[in-house]
Amino acid sequence: MNLSFNDLNGKVCVITGGNGVLGKYFVGALASVGAKVAILDRIVDENISNENIISLI
Repeated sequence: MNLSFNDLNGKVCVITGGNGVLGKYFVGALASVGAKVAILDRIVDENISNENIISLI
């Protein structure tokens, strides 16, 4: 398997702790190289709306 981290098109990544500071950066980085990203966290932050999440991607 040849996996390049510059091209993750067609890959699905799950980020646990995605509501945290580092999680948000991981989501943005993975989405910027084409990955579909699922954001999971056990704490819901009311300050994060769907529009804010989409703007990360």
